[in-house]
Parts: sequence; structure tokens; C-alpha cells
Amino acid sequence: MSVVCPFYNESAIICAAAEQMAKRLESDFEDWELILVNDGSTDDSLEVIRRYCDEHGLDRISIISYMPNRGRGHALRQGIQTATRSIIVTTEVDLSWGDDIVARLFDALGENENAHFAIASPQLTRQGYHEVPLSRRLVSRWGNRLIGLFFRGGVTMHTGMTRAYHSDMIKPMEFRSNGKEFHLEVLLKLLALGFEPVEIPATISWSARNRAERPALRRSQIFNRRMLGTISSHLLFVALARPMAYFGVISAITVVAGSGFAAAAVWNLITGGVSAFFTLIALILFLFGVLFMGFAVVFTQLREISRENWLDYYPDHTAVRTKVTRYGAERK
Repeated sequence: MSVVCPFYNESAIICAAAEQMAKRLESDFEDWELILVNDGSTDDSLEVIRRYCDEHGLDRISIISYMPNRGRGHALRQGIQTATRSIIVTTEVDLSWGDDIVARLFDALGENENAHFAIASPQLTRQGYHEVPLSRRLVSRWGNRLIGLFFRGGVTMHTGMTRAYHSDMIKPMEFRSNGKEFHLEVLLKLLALGFEPVEIPATISWSARNRAERPALRRSQIFNRRMLGTISSHLLFVALARPMAYFGVISAITVVAGSGFAAAAVWNLITGGVSAFFTLIALILFLFGVLFMGFAVVFTQLREISRENWLDYYPDHTAVRTKVTRYGAERK
């Protein structure tokens, strides 16, 4: 079991969280490692956790560090490539998903022979969010529902970090996203290659975050500054997931609207009114309808070409879609 946890400016909680996670892993698994990835922290988080690990002999905790801050996706990529065990779990360092989430994800893979990766989802339970601001809950719930309309696989949590992967499935694949869109990139590629997910109900709690002594507006400022980029990148992956549905719907809407203006133009022509304006709008809308349908075709071809390129990361294309190496060690 390899557990990968990125962190950024977490000096208030990093030591207690790492120790608690290590104790739980020690009680649940024979062979494990905890990989902490310092994503360019500007506070003393790195020095604090290094000193703490040295003083308490936490030799199963390894720390990766780099500057400057590169984003969650980059941190996870570094941690995944460093991991050495057959199962890799990525989760929050502040234990906001609970200290038992690693074992629960591991069990989900063991109990579902056809599953290649497991996802923790707060969408599967009414108590999925605890002390999480209402705005964030609404964005998460409705954002994931919207994404679910275009992503195949029956997944309810597309944007969450807390997942478990078979190492020989996730490590060969190359990922390019540095931000939170990393989660969608991973999901898009794994589903396109035929890997099967399993979801478990989970609760995410912000209790530790809310108690930590942090700058009061840090999360909201980052949220506001990066919101536009996050939304645009998520929309791109949604478009790649099901381009015909994505652009086809837009095309249909514009064509229907164009038909309405065309009907208005005909009516004005019959009744002696001015029809030129309605005719022009109708032609523009029809043009956009054709354009969006062209996007659907182009993105469909792009997805298929990309899928063939993704398969090249695996030496045995057939085996990788039907079987991955099962974990060698059982839980205690």
C-alpha cells in the first residue's frame, strides 16, 4: 500500500495528520508507505514535518518537495511515480475523508474482482459533507451531476482526489494536468481504455481545516482566482468524454432557435412585415448549428486517436483492459 498526500501550507496540521495516518496504516497493513508531496509551500510546513519525522523515527514516511507551487495535479503525478507498492491511494493530508478511508478503498478493490480502481464519493450518502460551506457543497453536487451527464461509467464523484488505483494500471499512463482537472483527465483516460471503477460512500469533513490557524481568506481567494481556469479545463474534458452529446445538444438548440427565427421571417413576409432581420438571425444560428456539429465530429475523431495513443503506454493492450496484477499483501 502506497498512500500519496500532497500538501501546501499545512504547518498547523501536518504533523498530527501524518502521525495519525501512519498509525492507522501500521494497524491495517503489513507493507505500506506514506508519501507526502510538498507542493511549493511558502510557510514552514516542510521543515516542520521533516523535523517531526526525524524526531519520532517515522521512516516509512517519505517527503517529496519542489518549488514553486505547481498545483494538485502535478503533486499527485510526482507522488504516483514515486510510489513503490502495488496499490496506490491518493487522498487529503488533513484526513478530511477519515483515517479509515485507505483501508475502505483497499477493501473495495478486494471485494470487487472486476474493479480496477476505487473512488470515495460523498454523493452516495446524505451525510457526505460535514462542516463544508454550502457554496462548496452545491458546486460539488451539481457540478458532478452535470459532468455525469457526459461521462460514461456511472460514477457520481468525478472531481475528487480520494481514490485507489492498481499500480500497474495508473503508473504507465502519462498525465499532463497540473491543477484540479487532473482528476477528470485520469477518469477520462481510464474509462476510455475500459477500466472499471467502483465507488464507496464516504464523508468529507472540514473540521480540521476550519480549526487550523490559517489566513482567513486563503481558500476563498484561491477559489476565486482559479475558478475560471478550473471551469474551462473541466469543460474541455467533458467535451472529450462525449463530444456528440456535448456539441450535439448545443447544435440542436441553435438549430431549433434558428428555425423559430426562420418561421418569424416567413410570417412577416406573408403579413407584409420586415423579415430581413429575422432571416439574418436564422442564417447565423443555422451556421452555428453546423459549426457545433463539426466540432462534435472533430472531437470524436480526436478522442479515438487519443485513445489509441493512450493504449501505447501499455505493452499488452488486451491484458491491461481485462486484468491487472492483484495486490500481493492482505490487510491485517
